[in-house]
Amino acid sequence: MPPRFHTLIAAQFLSALADNALLIVGIALLREMGQPVWWAPLLKLCFTLAYVGLAPVVGLIADAWPKVALMTCMNGLKALGVGAMAAGLDPLLSFGIVGIAAACYAPAKYGLITEIVPPTRLVAANGWIEVSVVCSVLLGTVLGGLLVSPWWMAAIGGWASLDP
Repeated sequence: MPPRFHTLIAAQFLSALADNALLIVGIALLREMGQPVWWAPLLKLCFTLAYVGLAPVVGLIADAWPKVALMTCMNGLKALGVGAMAAGLDPLLSFGIVGIAAACYAPAKYGLITEIVPPTRLVAANGWIEVSVVCSVLLGTVLGGLLVSPWWMAAIGGWASLDP
């Protein structure tokens, strides 16, 4: 595989890792805010609604922009969503911002594969992308759990009510 493909895999992995860690942190923030338990699935719903709502246009956006530039901008928008959550903005809105960025990122990622990988290697390349997604979901969930764990919170002097 070309070296640019390895860079794409790394970027995809880190981006999805952050999305999944942020989901767990968002759930903990909702708990800390005293929101009802049923609000936790709303975080994922806000993220998913961005995919569904933007589906008719994100492919056009990915085709109109240089893919690397679009992916970089969308990672910046994700960072804005993370910063908004860290600054105390409603976790649902913050995660919705991250969802919008992820929805635009996805078609650019798959379009970029076709630009950097020879046609004979596309099946393998898509397999690597999917493996990186699965691994980042699993590890991102673990990372999010560690970030809101009592020992980490005690170490940084974070949310006292998360302690058991």
